[in-house]
Amino acid sequence: LILFAAPAGDEIAEQVGAARFLMRASPALPLFFLAVVSLLAIVTPRDWLRWWGIPSFLAGVFGLLVNQAFLLKLNQSLLELSANASPELPPEMINGLVNAGLTVSQNLSSDLTRISLTLGAFGLALIAATYFLKPTAHS
Repeated sequence: LILFAAPAGDEIAEQVGAARFLMRASPALPLFFLAVVSLLAIVTPRDWLRWWGIPSFLAGVFGLLVNQAFLLKLNQSLLELSANASPELPPEMINGLVNAGLTVSQNLSSDLTRISLTLGAFGLALIAATYFLKPTAHS
């Protein structure tokens, strides 16, 4: 029983091209639908500030928590690695590797922390701005 026939060579190239397009477009599709929904659902500036403020704030907080948890776990792993290293390896080499790992992780973490804090502050500012706008008849 044959469920699917093998595609011809030209069909494979077309299918791969279509798949590549969909993969490239996949991050843009949710943003497109979110923009369409926001255009249809949001009536007042106050609603717009809430609509974008709450998810931005939560994304910043979530990013910060994940970043700090990753940094903590990586630091623990590097310290365990140094404690459980083979006795044949020179201690200077182990310390150098651990210090390099800690430096790289802290540099990456500082960038991610700055981005998360910026996103969270932006979202919090949008949420706070809703309290300074006059409520309309709709809200």
